[in-house]
Amino acid sequence: MGTATPTEWARDKRRRAERYARDYLSVFRNARDVILPGVPVAAIIGAAMNGGIDENTTGWISGSAAERDHAMTVGRKPLGGDPREGYGHVGSKDLHECGPLGAEGNHEGEPVAGEGSTWARGARAASVRKVLSRDGVIGERWYGAVADQIAIGVWSLQQHGVSVCEKLRAVDPRLAWALDGDGVPKVWTLWSWAGALGGWSAGNGGIARHVIKHREKLVTVPEAVRFGVLCRLAGEVDDGGAKHKQDEYTALRTGQKFEGARLAVPLIPDEPWADAWLDDGLGADRDTVMARLAAVS
Repeated sequence: MGTATPTEWARDKRRRAERYARDYLSVFRNARDVILPGVPVAAIIGAAMNGGIDENTTGWISGSAAERDHAMTVGRKPLGGDPREGYGHVGSKDLHECGPLGAEGNHEGEPVAGEGSTWARGARAASVRKVLSRDGVIGERWYGAVADQIAIGVWSLQQHGVSVCEKLRAVDPRLAWALDGDGVPKVWTLWSWAGALGGWSAGNGGIARHVIKHREKLVTVPEAVRFGVLCRLAGEVDDGGAKHKQDEYTALRTGQKFEGARLAVPLIPDEPWADAWLDDGLGADRDTVMARLAAVS
């Protein structure tokens, strides 16, 4: 459902949001409090609706030679999918994205969540250690380690937000958000959160290029409504290229996660302020703008 309207996307994944809020709320909240202070839990759940507990986009658990050989013999990867074709097939070098938030864990052909991966760096990060009261697991132990999947996924999104901010600041500081002495956002806003999600989806350089493309108009509007304005601008031209090469596709995918977050707000009753935090300034035009993005993506 990559090009579904945000309303359709969120409705399709509603049960995931309900499960996260019912079974893992304290885990999401703890990770948020340490790593993404100021972001509503509902916003993180909205992003997590794109993935799932114990999911890996490539379908592998360990990525070992033995696991791959067995999958080729039986014709099925351990988490589903044909090992001979499709995303994550043997020899593809596709990216392992683990857990609800898709923490990056090496590429197909390499150990899942192994050394050298974003996952492994996150597992040893001080903030993740603070959340878990220990180092995170690495390697095939990622599977079944729900708290680690969430904490490391949250940390990964934080790091995307930092990198995108730095790329924007290098070109036009007016588009960037403030970072504290530790190099992370002082206050997370909808704009910086959109940068983090866009960085995960399109690559940090990819979302930065999309934003910079429209910088002359974006710098004239308040930060609180910049994502909404970016969506309007992205929908004006049907760009060529596949998926995240198009600013409209990246904007749409981010908008889907924001709509998932709005759906999740009532599931977190002690954070009623989340609705206001998620206000992108589109108002009654949101459905029309998002329908246009879906049409041209």
